Parts: sequence; structure tokens; C-alpha cells
Amino acid sequence: MSNPLLDTSSLPQFAEIAPEHVLPALKQVISAHRSKLGELLDNTADPDFESLVAPLEDMEHELSRVWSPVSHLQGVLGSREWREAYNAALPILTEYGTELSQNARLQRAYARVDGGLPADASEEGRDLFADFCMGLLEPLRAPADLPPEYLNDRGEYRWARSSLMRRAAKQGALSATSRHFNAPSRDFALIARKLTGVFTFIDVLEAEFNAYEMVESHIRRWREREGLGKR
Repeated sequence: MSNPLLDTSSLPQFAEIAPEHVLPALKQVISAHRSKLGELLDNTADPDFESLVAPLEDMEHELSRVWSPVSHLQGVLGSREWREAYNAALPILTEYGTELSQNARLQRAYARVDGGLPADASEEGRDLFADFCMGLLEPLRAPADLPPEYLNDRGEYRWARSSLMRRAAKQGALSATSRHFNAPSRDFALIARKLTGVFTFIDVLEAEFNAYEMVESHIRRWREREGLGKR
């Protein structure tokens, strides 16, 4: 019997998805992703965006496509069976996310991704880079500066509704076609990767909250520390 959650080629087949499909689908996808990650790390001698970053982004998108219908159906139907399936799946997602964030081989591979915004980059190239950064950091804006179309009735940012990762990927792809484009540094690529990993996980959980205050407090303390000359 086929599992409708594993069909990510079209819109979710909500009428065919049942609670018993959740754990088998997640386990199958995560197992395949673990194998794929191992292959990427074993076979990519000189990692770059195409050979490492792009495949990993595709894997994250596939996992999101599997999980989003589950989160939606649990929220809409709210039956005991859906709650149990949803709650049983959360530890699996958390374990996998933690596993990725602590993967030393993956971190080393990201650190080796070639790149660098040269000192003589054009003003247009710097603007492209700045626009991408500002777009990626959209959820961290002050509440008054958040796009209203992505807020709920309480003024909270709807991470899944925003489609931020898809928009950022599209913006990055368009920027790469410009003659002014310069590849960012490997340090930025690593930080961006970490950030998008966290944002994607929040997206998958369909969370709704504003991140500004929690981030602002850390930034304020950092500025105070740097202002005092401390490290």
C-alpha cells in the first residue's frame, strides 16, 4: 500500500492521508536523507553550492513537504489519533535536526565551500548581497516592520505561511544570474546554512511567533560588551 505522504510531486492528498501514514513516511524520508548525506560527504572532495548546499536544500524541502500536511491535519482535525501521531513524530524530527546541527563532517564540508565577496566587488554586487541578507533575516525584524500578509490575527509571524525559504532560494537564484553577482565567503555560507536550517525546522513545525525580542536582547548585550572593549 502506497503512502500518500511520500508523494511530493503535487499538492498534498489530504483526503488520503491518515495518522498511520505519519511515522512510516517520516522514518523512510529521514533514513533516505541520512544515506544521501553520507554519500555527499563521502564523494564530494571539493564541496561547493551545487554539489553540497543545493542537494541538502532539496532534502530539507522534501522533509517539509512530508511534515507540513501532518501539522495541518493535526491542527484542523484535532482527533486523538492525529494528536498521537503528531506527538510521536516530534521526537523523531528533533533528533534528526539535532543530529544535523552536531554533524562535524557536515560542518567541515560547509567550511570548505569556496567563495568570497572580493574587496573590489561592484556596488551593484554589494547591493545584491545586502538585499539577500535582509530578505533572509525577515523574521527577525521588529513587529512593525514585518510583512502584514504573513502575520496572524495576533500580529505574530507565520513561519510556514511566509514561504521564506522558497522566496530566499528564488532570490538567490536570480541574483546568481546577474553579471554583478559575487559568491559570498565560506564563513557567510556556513552561517547562512545554520540559519536556514533553524528557520526550516521552525517552518516545518508551522510555528507562529515574532523572533525580534529574543534576538534583540542578545544583540543589545553584544553591543554593550563590544562598546566596553570586552571580547
